[in-house]
Amino acid sequence: MKWTEGLDKLGLGLYFLLCLFAIANIYSVDQKLGEKQLIFFCISLFVGLIIFVGRSKFFENMAGIFYIGGVLLLIGLFPFGKEILGQKNWYKFGSFTMQPVEFAKIGTALMLANYVSGPDFNLSNRKSLWTSLAIVGIPAVVVLAIPDVGSLLVFTAFFIALYREGLSGWLFGVGFTLAAVFLTSIAVDPLYVVLFLLLIAEIIIAIAMFRLSMDFLLIVGIIAALVIAYFILIFNPYILLGIVVAAGIFLIIKAVQNSVDIISIGSVASVILVLSAISFTTPYILEKLPKHQRERIEVLYKGEKAFRDTSGYNLLYSKTAIGSGGLLGKGYREGSVTQGKFVPEQETDYIFCTVGEEWGFVGSAILILCYMIYIGRIYYLAERQKSTFNRVFGYCFASILLMHFSINLGMVMGLFPTVGIPLPYFSYGGSSLLAFSIMTFIFFKLNYSDKNSLV
Repeated sequence: MKWTEGLDKLGLGLYFLLCLFAIANIYSVDQKLGEKQLIFFCISLFVGLIIFVGRSKFFENMAGIFYIGGVLLLIGLFPFGKEILGQKNWYKFGSFTMQPVEFAKIGTALMLANYVSGPDFNLSNRKSLWTSLAIVGIPAVVVLAIPDVGSLLVFTAFFIALYREGLSGWLFGVGFTLAAVFLTSIAVDPLYVVLFLLLIAEIIIAIAMFRLSMDFLLIVGIIAALVIAYFILIFNPYILLGIVVAAGIFLIIKAVQNSVDIISIGSVASVILVLSAISFTTPYILEKLPKHQRERIEVLYKGEKAFRDTSGYNLLYSKTAIGSGGLLGKGYREGSVTQGKFVPEQETDYIFCTVGEEWGFVGSAILILCYMIYIGRIYYLAERQKSTFNRVFGYCFASILLMHFSINLGMVMGLFPTVGIPLPYFSYGGSSLLAFSIMTFIFFKLNYSDKNSLV
């Protein structure tokens, strides 16, 4: 039929497949919740139909309204929010609850796409850069104040869209380095972390000072030096401290003799100073976190068995359920762990353990493959859009899905702390399903209009 031309059948087909498979798995865990999720799905389809019959320019024109509305909904949580599971990030209306952060993501994606598609946008311009960061940062700061650490992490997905539009990759490097130093300092004495940071800084300064080329042999030499330093640290940390101090004095003398650019050295020193401060304050920050949040992080280092009666309980039985599924699973509604209700929140954040136990490795692998194809398809379609607004929104949407998918699977398999991130389309919840469905139908509507556009 002519009206179906431009509809992405693969993307929409995968959306229906994921939603229906999710309903079946939720029904397996709890029949009533499965029926409610089916109702939420029908509501989502009705909203999707309204989106499809509307004008595609509506979302571009109303982006500011959606954005402001999303931020106001987040701010309204402070006086009117309902605390559930230790977090005040829900509105409660009788027997129904709504999580506004899911809708704030839609508003942020639309607003960012609207701003980036403007005629004066250029990320090499400071005004454009700071305005883009502010669009993402304002709702992110409110989410941090709630606090909702999981949703805060999802907001970093917008930087992937900005990277596509010209954002420098150094921001990702800085973010990764800060996270690596923080996480390492939890398990390792901060003094040792700082010694390694100083050693790395000295190597970088030496390379710049003596104008060495970064060829293969030099890189191998640097890695070898760090490995040797590691074994020296294990043997006697004071020896490594002496080496680092001596090397620092030598480089300072050489810098003075050769009139080296002190500003560049100062820049490296400033970065190391910041990283060192993060390392030394990490134990203090960890100590100040609520007990359940602190334990969720410590589970990664000490194992779930060390916290089997508290924060490690979910993860312990989640792994048990997934592992017991074997190759082909125990069969639909035959999982002893999930049917026995051993895993709390197994219909929401830990829904994947149900898939692992009932459908086994094969079923889990197929589900993961479907998600990867689906997310990849959205990136592919986004890249092919004629409109900058469509492209940026598509990248925002795909990146949000990618963050949710990666973090949720990392949680249930013990690769990431439990932070309350639902699996898109799959976890039980009307807010999550409706919000993801709205983003889905907005993007496929934009793609449909783009394909049928004469421009």
